[in-house]
Amino acid sequence: MISITNFFFQYQNSRDDFSLSLPRWQINEGESVVFYGSSGCGKSTLLKCISGQILPQKGNVVVCGKDVTQLDDEQRRFHRLSNIGIVFQDYPLIPYLNAIQNVLLPFRIHSNLRLQEQNIEYAKHLLESLGLSNKETRLPQALSQGERQRVAICRALIVKPKILLADEPTAGLDPKRSQAIIDVIFSLQQQYNLSVVVVTHDENVKSRFEQKLDIANLEGMEDTA
Repeated sequence: MISITNFFFQYQNSRDDFSLSLPRWQINEGESVVFYGSSGCGKSTLLKCISGQILPQKGNVVVCGKDVTQLDDEQRRFHRLSNIGIVFQDYPLIPYLNAIQNVLLPFRIHSNLRLQEQNIEYAKHLLESLGLSNKETRLPQALSQGERQRVAICRALIVKPKILLADEPTAGLDPKRSQAIIDVIFSLQQQYNLSVVVVTHDENVKSRFEQKLDIANLEGMEDTA
């Protein structure tokens, strides 16, 4: 589902200077992995390279059968939209849209998607499955932090992606709510046979995953397939 070979990325500016080198790594359909490591080591950067939001200087990143490094901006955007659900660290919801409207946001902003009744019904199904069936018409400011995060997860799943990428999905949550969010992600993984990649610095979240990749110590790895 995701295959990385001969990967190299370097970032330099006045404040940051780091590089990532990964000879080989892959995750198959329905599998999950956690990326962890010290702050600033490149966890989110690797996630963005997988999604095609940014590109490495060298190497190949094959996602759902396509090498995103060989696609142009528009092709990567459409590939990401069609195959990948992304939950950002700050899960920004549009403040003037209610919960279900936020879930359906991809159909508002992407011309390749056409909103149909079945999409609305699926949005309702996702909200219900995450315990938000009675919160459909509430604006983000009327939702708790955990509820807003679950709305963001629903939005990531509305196009029925094959891969879910979650960047610090439990940031700012207490341990109980953090575990609840990870429970939701694992439940969705099993229900939809998703490949899941989660970035975290939370040791409790990290311990839930069988597959772990320390982004701060990639150097010298020969083969992680």
